[in-house]
Amino acid sequence: MKTTTDLWLATYITRKGIKLADYKLMAPRKVSFGFDISDDEWKKLKLEYFSSELAEFEKSMEKLKDLSYGG
Repeated sequence: MKTTTDLWLATYITRKGIKLADYKLMAPRKVSFGFDISDDEWKKLKLEYFSSELAEFEKSMEKLKDLSYGG
C-alpha cells in the first residue's frame, strides 16, 4: 500500500480513478491516505501530478494564502 499525507496528491490520485483504500488520522488536521497500487503506478501518478492543472491550482492557492496572512 502506498500512502501520502499530501491532500492535493491524494485528490489527484482519486480523480484519476484510483479508489482510496485506507486512511488514518495522524494528528489533529493531519491524515494519511492509502492506495493499493504498484510502485510503478505510484511513481507515474506522482510525476503526472507535478505537471497537472491541480498542482498549478495548489500553487495559486498557496500564494493567495500567503497574501491573506500578511506575506
